[in-house]
Parts: sequence; C-alpha cells; structure tokens
Amino acid sequence: MALSLDYLATLSLALTFLCICKADLSGKICSQVSNPSLCKRTLTSDPRSRGADLRVLGEIIIDKSIPATVLVKNVSKKYRKGSAIDVSRADECIELAGDSGDALIECKSLIKSRDRFNISTLGVRASAAMTDLETCNDDYGPKEPAEIKRATGIARDLIEVLVVIASYL
Repeated sequence: MALSLDYLATLSLALTFLCICKADLSGKICSQVSNPSLCKRTLTSDPRSRGADLRVLGEIIIDKSIPATVLVKNVSKKYRKGSAIDVSRADECIELAGDSGDALIECKSLIKSRDRFNISTLGVRASAAMTDLETCNDDYGPKEPAEIKRATGIARDLIEVLVVIASYL
C-alpha cells in the first residue's frame, strides 16, 4: 500500500510539473515577440491552447494570421485611388499580402511535420510572410495610410509569433 501511495504522489507531482511547463510555454513564446499582449491574448482566447504543445500553438497562430493577411489585402484595396503611384503602392500591398497568406497556408502542413527540413522550411516561410508585410510598409514610407499600417502591424505581429515557435521546433 505504501508503495502505491508513493507512486501516486510521484505521478501527481510529475503531472503538476507537466501542466506548469505547458502553461509557461505560451508565456515563454510571447515574452520573445514585439507585441506580447497580442500574442498572449490570441493564444489564450483559443480553446486549443489549454495544455497545447508548440505545434498546436503554431496552428492557432497560423489560423489567426491568415485572416489578418486577408484584412491587409482588403484595406489596401480601399487605397487603389488617386495618383498612379498610390494605385501602384496599393496594388503592391495587395500582392504582398496575398503572398504572405500563401506562405502561411503552406505553413499549415509544415507545422505538423517532425522532419528537420520541413521545420526549417516552416521558419523560412514564416519569415518570408513577415517580410512581405514589412515590404508593404516600406513601399509607402512615411505616407503610409494609418489603416494599412495598423492592419500590416497586427498581421506582422501574429506571424512573428510563428517565427519564434518555429525556432523552438
């Protein structure tokens, strides 16, 4: 009987530490990004995040990032007016946001892989998705409409979480 009580106590303690470690995982990830509050809010708002491993957290972020890139496209479409330069900048952002979204769709299958090459590709694709959005910002420079800047900022901040997650896989 004493042996089984010791066993149960040890098992209980091990499970407690496991739960604590998994709970700290999102905190560890979010502490390394430029917008930790958005990261934490995004991850904890999804019911899949309870006790989730890195791959599930990555899936959550991908699922939230794709619509954020669609928002960038839709907002950019509103600025396809005015001079040829303004139309060109908006068209460039529309294309870049589309490329960013395409890279994230590819990340959906890569995040599930345990193969080193695919995990490396995940990091590259996530970084490319983030760079596409930064290029949209750079194309506008100081004349970037606030609405586009806000939309690209949110999408970029979400994708940054994926980059950090990929670095831990």
